[in-house]
Amino acid sequence: MAHRIDTSTAQKDKFGVGKNGFTRGNPQTGVPATELDDDYFDMLQEEIVGIVEAAGDTLDKTQRNQLNAALSKLFQNKTGATSALGALVPAANRLPYFTGANGASLTDLTPVGRDILAATTKAAVLEYLGLGGGSILPVGVPVPWPSAMPPAGWLKCNGAAFMAAQYPQLALAYPDLILPDLRGEFIRGWDDGRRVDPDRGILTQQKGSLAIHDPSYDSFNLCSMISAINRPGTITEQIMSMNRDAGFDSVDAADYGNTKFVPFNIKVPPYALGESGFGYGATRPRNVAYNYIVRAV
Repeated sequence: MAHRIDTSTAQKDKFGVGKNGFTRGNPQTGVPATELDDDYFDMLQEEIVGIVEAAGDTLDKTQRNQLNAALSKLFQNKTGATSALGALVPAANRLPYFTGANGASLTDLTPVGRDILAATTKAAVLEYLGLGGGSILPVGVPVPWPSAMPPAGWLKCNGAAFMAAQYPQLALAYPDLILPDLRGEFIRGWDDGRRVDPDRGILTQQKGSLAIHDPSYDSFNLCSMISAINRPGTITEQIMSMNRDAGFDSVDAADYGNTKFVPFNIKVPPYALGESGFGYGATRPRNVAYNYIVRAV
């Protein structure tokens, strides 16, 4: 540890209070010269050789310039950077930054930048940026979630009502203050004038439907299964018979003759074509069940 000479013969307070120094002494007046001890010489040695070793050099007792070489090596790469920073003219709300190894410039520190720098936690930064739960999605966007409980700041898309005072941003997305009920539902893109799925508004629901190809044109699997039921008549007549058996009084399907398909979209029994044929359920593609949640704050 670096220290000033502190032997009993040191000159007290030579350089100020508590700052001892050396004296050569005066035999005529009986003042002894300052004595040196091992602590002082050990301190000098280690302070000097520590610099040489910090520069990555090996101590060599035959050399007399190792300290100078070590200092040059330690500071040579900092001279250009220091000069570049020193050449900048400080100004209010400006931050220095390096443009290269020996170049620097200033950039504006905006109020937003100051607010972010002043935040002491990650949560505070996310809150300032309006990223509830760390999400970059805007409030109101439904996303699939892999567990039953949503994270903090999110709600289930289960058709529940919510309060605008508690979730003001969510109320802007859903002004009727009712969450969309996406339990067991698929999401379909809004038609928006394309005429693929016309005459529907955003968030409106749509019942299931199925278009079956006429087997006189191909051997679509579902038609083959219907034909295998051994019902007489056209595909439309078979569908009508199935609907009557299911308890429906009217049938929306019509016999289009030699058309490519026979559509029916309302009075269809709840049959689904699965891997093993007909089974109870709804017509559906292969799917994975996720819990739809919506960011609320």
